[in-house]
Amino acid sequence: MKNPFQYSFLPLAIVTAIIGTSSAAYADTIIDKDTLIDGISPVNENYSIVNGATLTANGSTARDIQVSVGHLAMKGGRIERLLYVGYDGTANIDDAFITTALLRGDARLLAARLMG
Repeated sequence: MKNPFQYSFLPLAIVTAIIGTSSAAYADTIIDKDTLIDGISPVNENYSIVNGATLTANGSTARDIQVSVGHLAMKGGRIERLLYVGYDGTANIDDAFITTALLRGDARLLAARLMG
C-alpha cells in the first residue's frame, strides 16, 4: 500500500507548524531613530532604544523593550518578558500588558497591567 501522504504537503505543514510555534528564535532591533511599530510587527522582537530616539508602539507585541537613552510611547499591546527604562530613558504607556518592568527613569504607566 502506498503512503497516502507521499504527494501531499500535509507532513511538511505539520512539521512547520510545530517548529514555528515552539521555536525560541527572536531578533534584536536597535532603535536609533524615531520608529513606529504596530500590530503587524514581528512578535519575537527585542527593542533597544538609544541615541534619543522614540519608539511609538501602537497595539504591538514585543518580547523585550529596553529604553537606554530615548523614549517609549506605547498604546495598547503587550511586552512578553521585560520592560526596562534606564536613568536616561522615558516611557508613556497606556493600556498595555507588561510581564515584568524595571523602571529607573521617568515612566508613566496609565492603565498598564503588570502580569509578572
